[in-house]
Amino acid sequence: MATTQAPPTGAPEILVRGVAKRFPDRRSGRTVRALEDVDLVVNAGEFVSIVGPSGCGKSTLLGLIAGFDTPTAGAIEVGGRPVLKPGPDRVMVFQDYALFPWLNTVENVEFVLRMQGYDGAKRKKAALEYLDLVRLRHVATRPIYKLSGGMRQRVALARALALRPRVLLMDEPFAALDAQQRGLMQRELSRIWAETGQTILFVTHNLDEALYLSDRVVLMTIDPGQIVLDQRMDVPRPRDVTGERFNELKRELGRLLESEVLKAEAKREQEALA
Repeated sequence: MATTQAPPTGAPEILVRGVAKRFPDRRSGRTVRALEDVDLVVNAGEFVSIVGPSGCGKSTLLGLIAGFDTPTAGAIEVGGRPVLKPGPDRVMVFQDYALFPWLNTVENVEFVLRMQGYDGAKRKKAALEYLDLVRLRHVATRPIYKLSGGMRQRVALARALALRPRVLLMDEPFAALDAQQRGLMQRELSRIWAETGQTILFVTHNLDEALYLSDRVVLMTIDPGQIVLDQRMDVPRPRDVTGERFNELKRELGRLLESEVLKAEAKREQEALA
């Protein structure tokens, strides 16, 4: 099931070229430039996080890569193939878990395996293996409503990984968790990524989270939504969050992120007064 992580080789897993996404704003009559001229390359096995102010297009970009919508301009490829619609090679994990409350833990994972044609015995065995990966086999028969928020998110992660996607897209998956559970999930996701070599594109508002988890941190700006920085993390794993280089990057990227957030707030104030 799990694979050993290897250095990225070959063609990119995700290739975003000159992508734009524009929406008409009926209230103002203007065109909202959610994304404009966005280029992004994510290689196989990379963990890349996207940060930026609210409204900069982070989730819009993730949705385009997932195939939930189409770009106004530009092209997106995953695994060398154009993205034209949703597909099993791209799986999204949301902050609200999207689990089925009438199914128990293992049945939630089995659900996606049933859709892939697994028979009963093989399906149960595979589902339990993925629960092992997220360290939840001991609650396999427990109802979902009896699990903590962090455990539910681990079930959602197990279900996503069971589809064996080329790319895992994660949209603020830990935003609803308290600080303790969020820290636990960050450590668990880092471990799972190391064990599986899964390509992950991760959206977060939390800079510390991005720095801790990622090979690269991508910073976006607003109006239009564009990438203004693509910072490779040159801090060895496991990450020492008290280390000098970690905190140097945290200060540098923190200043840039704060500047973008202030620009976004100023823009919203202007629009409110208009």
